[in-house]
Amino acid sequence: MRFDEVLGLVQFHYGCSLRAIDAELKDERDAAIDRLLRASAIVKAADAQRREWRGQRHGENRIGRRRRLKLAVYRQIKEFAPGLVTVPSIVVADWYTAAELDGHYDADADFDDEYDGYNNLDFDLDLILDAVREEHGRYGYFQWQDRRGLKLYHARTLLEACEVAGTEADIYEARIIALRQIKEVTPEIEGGEPGFAIGRDQLEWIMSIIYSEYDDNLRWRLFDRDSLYKSIRGESAKVRHFEAYQLALYGQRMLNEDRPDRYRVDVMSTHHGWDVIEGIRQFAPDLVTVDDCKGPRHGISPWPIIQRLIGATAWTK
Repeated sequence: MRFDEVLGLVQFHYGCSLRAIDAELKDERDAAIDRLLRASAIVKAADAQRREWRGQRHGENRIGRRRRLKLAVYRQIKEFAPGLVTVPSIVVADWYTAAELDGHYDADADFDDEYDGYNNLDFDLDLILDAVREEHGRYGYFQWQDRRGLKLYHARTLLEACEVAGTEADIYEARIIALRQIKEVTPEIEGGEPGFAIGRDQLEWIMSIIYSEYDDNLRWRLFDRDSLYKSIRGESAKVRHFEAYQLALYGQRMLNEDRPDRYRVDVMSTHHGWDVIEGIRQFAPDLVTVDDCKGPRHGISPWPIIQRLIGATAWTK
């Protein structure tokens, strides 16, 4: 068998292995998201029940009822998502006596106070349920940042396209039209009402905000995909390579900021470049090999790899 045939066979099996791993990770992530959404729905339903109880008349032992509700929510979530309700140093017993659950019962107590009769069990259960709320909140923020990043990308791309409009006056007019279109479609990107007057000073200021917010969003996507919910590994090549394309361009901009000539690269920018390469490898190992992630080392520039990644993923833009 010739060398090129052997190499082709190795690459084929490597590609099949990556696809199999990606499929498993995607299934695992989707299942984890489903568990999180289900757990959050249970906690929200319990919160609604507790709000309803607050408006009921005095003379009822809401302490025991409230405690039993939180305990039932904890046990229900534990059945299908034990990782969501596992908080270090907190151990919830398998059973409690009626006295432990009811606490002190005083028919004349002021039950308008949500924390009447609050004890260590209440505190522990609230910490556990708060962990579910916080995890769901982080997932919601991740979704918002992802949607916002796509809007910022299109806004930046539209503004950059204005550079080829012709003369300086033509470029200025094109940018005005582009910004008004951006404001009409996505007014939340930057403050101001759609159709408001944009002068030359405001134009540069608004463009700088959009560019800055887009880079901030890319930094967030590079460093804050720190949980299974936020991973895009297992998505289609179009999705993963488009993300890699944006991050590689970001790495190029970081390297260019402190690059007055081709042979001088700022140390901090070099680290940013290697961070980009390593970040891309996490969700697109088909683009970045292990050998590509040898940096950061003195004298080794990420520039060639960044340029190769841009070229390999430009088809997604």
